[in-house]
Amino acid sequence: IYIPSKNKIIEIFGTYWHCDPRKYEPSYYNKAVHLTAEQIWSRDHIRLNYMKQFGYSVEILWESDIR
Repeated sequence: IYIPSKNKIIEIFGTYWHCDPRKYEPSYYNKAVHLTAEQIWSRDHIRLNYMKQFGYSVEILWESDIR
């Protein structure tokens, strides 16, 4: 979700697809994306930092928190 007036991006992370660290160990292997949870977290971190470099404010909401 992008809110132009606030230059803000809200990301909604799926519990399974992004391996919510409250539920998955770093070594968990996600067969759907062929990466460990730790690798997924690293990939997400790089992508979020990329957005921040361009001046966006980024907020993450986890699927399990909004259900």
